[in-house]
Amino acid sequence: ECNNKDSNLDAASDVTFRPIDDISVKTKVDSNWLITADVEIKDKLPTVKHNVIGSIDYKSGEKKLKLKNSMKRDNVTADLEMDFASKYPSTVASLVVGDQGYVAGAQVSVDTNGFELKKHIYALGYTGKDFEIHGSLTN
Repeated sequence: ECNNKDSNLDAASDVTFRPIDDISVKTKVDSNWLITADVEIKDKLPTVKHNVIGSIDYKSGEKKLKLKNSMKRDNVTADLEMDFASKYPSTVASLVVGDQGYVAGAQVSVDTNGFELKKHIYALGYTGKDFEIHGSLTN
């Protein structure tokens, strides 16, 4: 993609390979020299997935690491994400349960420096024949 404003060329390269079953490695490099690698490991259970995502900004030298775990079943979805952008990782966990039109969920964000609860969200919902209702509570 060519940007006419300052004559910059925006480009990206994506490479994905699977060294063995249930493991994939995705590498992306963009025109700003942001290098991102995502290693995905699927568990023997088809609904469990683990990701390790690392990125390096070549120009600034900034490095980041993120760990993601997720589980999806028929009526339940659970996620846990840890972002190691600083010495103390920030953690976000969520859980959603639903069945026969009803849904309930919660998301919690924790700062591990002192284990302080930063944000929490709770939600309920119902979908009927002719209507939908949804409510949420956020701190």
